[in-house]
Amino acid sequence: YVDKFIGDAVMAIWGAPVDSRYHAVNAVDAGIRISQRIREKQEEDRAAGKPEFGIKIGINTGSAIVGNVGAGGRLNYTAVGKTVNIAARLENVPTTYGCTVIVSEDTAKEVGSEFLLNEVDRITVHGKKMPFSIYQPFCKKEEAGEVEQLYCKQYGEALRYYRADDFSKAAELWDTLYEEVLKKTSG
Repeated sequence: YVDKFIGDAVMAIWGAPVDSRYHAVNAVDAGIRISQRIREKQEEDRAAGKPEFGIKIGINTGSAIVGNVGAGGRLNYTAVGKTVNIAARLENVPTTYGCTVIVSEDTAKEVGSEFLLNEVDRITVHGKKMPFSIYQPFCKKEEAGEVEQLYCKQYGEALRYYRADDFSKAAELWDTLYEEVLKKTSG
């Protein structure tokens, strides 16, 4: 359900107004498909010499107050609450990590059996006191190729070194990660 446009942002809701057991899976699937379509459009624009544009998608899963919110003649069907606020904060995160879609730890728990997810970092956002893991979804697990699996494995290894304060080893792994992935994708 496309809830509203807020400037250049779009707020969408899965699981309301019609309940769905697969709301998180559907949200992540939509995020991945949108990201893929935008990449295709960027390539078309680049080839045509047109300016490119990018997007950022943040997905969070949890309870929210959903319904007509407002007063008198200004009621709007929407979702409000901590879950929505955290999703809004996550929308700003992908640029920092060089990706398009970021999902919260709560979303990752819901969709981890369906999608290849790469844990990117642990962050804190306004409205949530404790740090939580964020993930980059790549594709459905059955669609994951060697490159995507290698990327997630090596990134995870580098992240473990980073969290153990072995920053030089983490940096070394992250540096070689991009070179190895580029070799696999170009040859």
